[in-house]
Amino acid sequence: MIPAELRLNATTVHAIGAAVCLTIVGTAVFVGVFPTMRARAAERTAIARLEQVRSDRTRVSEEYAALSESLSKLRAENASRWVDLRGERQLNMRMADLTTMLTDRGFEIQALQAADVEAGPVVARIPIRLEVLGPLTDAIDLLGTLDEDYPDLHCETINIEHTGPESVRLRLNLRWLLAPADMPKEKPTG
Repeated sequence: MIPAELRLNATTVHAIGAAVCLTIVGTAVFVGVFPTMRARAAERTAIARLEQVRSDRTRVSEEYAALSESLSKLRAENASRWVDLRGERQLNMRMADLTTMLTDRGFEIQALQAADVEAGPVVARIPIRLEVLGPLTDAIDLLGTLDEDYPDLHCETINIEHTGPESVRLRLNLRWLLAPADMPKEKPTG
């Protein structure tokens, strides 16, 4: 027989059983549920981060495509704007070409003078002062011709003076861009 002080009544047995059950449940929650909840929270965070990365990747891909297209357009535009620059020794040929073009268009040349070579930020250049008399419509056409047919001549100033009913004096200060020594002789591809 069990002594009376060691005997357990039903309430004590139930209390011990409940304590053991609570310990098992608490351990199960601590070992199983909390880590699972933390893992799910971490998974949700990882999924949100993954979605953000996918969104960023899509945005970057779109930006890359747009930039690639812009770069292709710029390359094509630059290739179409290629200007063959000539050396200083060809100044007389350039001046003769300008004289021929101006007289063929009916302009009276008042001045066509080149100055000394001056250093520029990218290439050297020769200042050219041009002064002609002619009809206003021809003067406007001349500006377009200089822009299209003489891309190595940059116009710094234009002065148009009315001299008669249909006549104007056109004064231009031009800069003839010279080829640097290391400039490629052919239009780049691409």
